[in-house]
Amino acid sequence: MLNGAAVRIDQAGMGFDEAMFVPRSGPRLLQETPDVLYLGRISAGKGVGQLVAWFEQLAGDERFRGIRLVLAGHLEDSVTVPADPRFEYRGYVSESEKLELMRGAVTVVNPSAHESLSLIVIEALALNVPVLVNAHCDVLRYYTEEVPTAFGFRDLESFTAALHRVVATSWSSEQEQRDLDFARAWALKMFSWSQILSVYEQQVNA
Repeated sequence: MLNGAAVRIDQAGMGFDEAMFVPRSGPRLLQETPDVLYLGRISAGKGVGQLVAWFEQLAGDERFRGIRLVLAGHLEDSVTVPADPRFEYRGYVSESEKLELMRGAVTVVNPSAHESLSLIVIEALALNVPVLVNAHCDVLRYYTEEVPTAFGFRDLESFTAALHRVVATSWSSEQEQRDLDFARAWALKMFSWSQILSVYEQQVNA
């Protein structure tokens, strides 16, 4: 629901190749994958400045010891990446590098309050990676209502709680794997090119 109204998402020319989005095999262990990943335009307007500030405030929290915030994409002047080992700026990355970063992440985060889709979030779900999203954004909040591995936040307190929930979960139990698989199936059903082309074909032949 968006502002009390039912949501309908119809794709129109944006999707991904299902064959490229093969999830990582084996359990996702915190000590092996200590990265919280942001991909996209690194700007204050996208909420990244606030994300960096919140991450700095978690420095003394033992629950997040060893966790890094990795940022990949175009860095704008509105955001400064701290010279701290808990932060890593990767700059532009290739498609294959992007997929490897996503597969290795504890979670993919989108802190933007203004999104119309967020393909990165959909791609992460398709790779069996949990996501953290800004619940002030109606579209991103909709994802949290549709799948069990998308977690919303509105402020530092709820961001900390959502992040801890993700990093403290092994994602290896039968129920946790079912949740990941459900989110993957939903993403593929809604946004893979095979599904989109099928919708186009149905419309053309209607």
